[in-house]
Amino acid sequence: MNTLSQANISQGKGLSGYQIVANGTVEDFLDSIFPLNGASHGDVLQYRIYLMSLVAHLKTGLCVGLLNPGQFSDYDGEKENPSSIVLGNSEQQIELQL
Repeated sequence: MNTLSQANISQGKGLSGYQIVANGTVEDFLDSIFPLNGASHGDVLQYRIYLMSLVAHLKTGLCVGLLNPGQFSDYDGEKENPSSIVLGNSEQQIELQL
C-alpha cells in the first residue's frame, strides 16, 4: 500500500519557493497545489494508475482523481502499486516517492 505518510517530495523546477511549514503537512502542500476532486490527500489510502490517470482510493471507499487531471505527468512501478508518481505542469513538477 502506498500512502503519503511514506512519501518524500523531490522539488522540481518552479517549486523552490514552496516550503512545507513546521505546522503543515505534505498533504496540506499537495491539497494547495495539486488538489483532488472533492477530497484531501490526507484521506488517501492508496494511489493507483488507471487509463493513464491518477486515482486516489479514499478511506471512505470512494475513488477520486485530481481536480485538474492534466497535472498527472508520469509514474514508475506497477499501475496497481506505483513506486513514484510525478505531478506537475509546464512550470512546476514534483515526484512523490511512495
